Amino acid sequence: MKRLNMFRKEYAGRALVSICGMLMILITLSIGAFLIYKGSATFTVFGHSLSDFFFFSRFQSQ
Repeated sequence: MKRLNMFRKEYAGRALVSICGMLMILITLSIGAFLIYKGSATFTVFGHSLSDFFFFSRFQSQ
């Protein structure tokens, strides 16, 4: 009976760690998607291009 208990605890612990890991990955991807969604307004609403942002030393706003 003791071996069966250890077996269950091991798999329960492994499942808990896997679920927490997947949750951390999901939260990280959600934060990244939110930043891309909100940050894209700089380029779409205000008419800036990516080349202006990356290749010019002064980012001119209109």
